[in-house]
Amino acid sequence: MTHRSVYIVSLGPGDPGLIALHGADVLRRADIVFCPETKAGSRSADFLKKLGVNESRIRCYQLPMNKERAQAYAAYDRLFEEVVSRYSQGECVAVVAEGDAGFYSSTRYLSGKLKNAAIPVVRIAGIPAFIAAAASVGLPLTEQEERLTVYPGRIDAEMLRRVESGGEVAVVMKLSQCEPELKRLLRSGENSMWHYFENVGSHEEFYTCDKEQIAKRAFPYFSLLIIKSV
Repeated sequence: MTHRSVYIVSLGPGDPGLIALHGADVLRRADIVFCPETKAGSRSADFLKKLGVNESRIRCYQLPMNKERAQAYAAYDRLFEEVVSRYSQGECVAVVAEGDAGFYSSTRYLSGKLKNAAIPVVRIAGIPAFIAAAASVGLPLTEQEERLTVYPGRIDAEMLRRVESGGEVAVVMKLSQCEPELKRLLRSGENSMWHYFENVGSHEEFYTCDKEQIAKRAFPYFSLLIIKSV
């Protein structure tokens, strides 16, 4: 008899204390937990070990991290085959996603394939990195009538103008994709406060709102920016 669902579990920003209780429970009782691994290693696997997941149940899969998604989709195709095999054997299968699985997460591709194969999927929500980032420094993201807009790998002068008018708060993610333009606009944003974060929720976490410091950073993959009017 098979389990009724495959679980897509959101890990949150990287602190084991910030995962949903339901998600932690699923991961601890799953027969196998699949997590992504890059050339730099697997943050997810380290997270799972800290959470108390038995190492023998953790299975890493290689996930290329670049803008050309063909290789990533091929990795998910291979993962799909293994997930289906384990599920068909009656095992409780979980696949993890950093941050929230419904927020710019490539696990959506796997979820779609599973649903097309008539395999039910349960997605467990997590805390997106920008929510955790703001909380870590006591920063209110939005107030009163402000809008919050998330920009994935893009920043421009019009966006900055809307922020400085006081009507919008901007979250910029995937900073490495827009680093030159971001650093150019950094010098012109006189009426805005730039809150820069790296590796939120990990021991490598870094924060500054000093624009000179931001300009000197080489933006890693896990970096984000929150821009508010002053």
